[in-house]
Amino acid sequence: MASNHIVEFNHPGVPRSLRPDDPVRAQEQPPPQRGDRGEHGEIARNGKEALAALARHEAAGTLPDLVLMDVMMPEMDGLAAMREMRRRPAGKKLPIIALTAKAMPEDRERCLEAGANDYIAKPIDVEKLLSLVRVWLPK
Repeated sequence: MASNHIVEFNHPGVPRSLRPDDPVRAQEQPPPQRGDRGEHGEIARNGKEALAALARHEAAGTLPDLVLMDVMMPEMDGLAAMREMRRRPAGKKLPIIALTAKAMPEDRERCLEAGANDYIAKPIDVEKLLSLVRVWLPK
């Protein structure tokens, strides 16, 4: 499958994704790696930007295959953004993996209730994230 978007790491077989993230914390992360096939990651800095990106992709017919949603972001947090995504036709079946620094059982439940398909606590275990991505990517 040809793809022009991937998550922020370079891994074979990971198609397009949208990654809303807090820009302050994102600056502490290494920059997205580019694959040799011209892939690139798309990062929205907050929930509002994520919803705008989803609308753009829906209009262009290029919906992401997966969303990695940071829960704690400025302007509109990930929980509110996921709820709104699920209200939109383009977001009803879109796989969403919530990323959060909070690791309590009630935090996981809040993420799932807001519309996440799954949840992973920070710091991110890359192997666990890759496993979740494989589980939730459309077949």
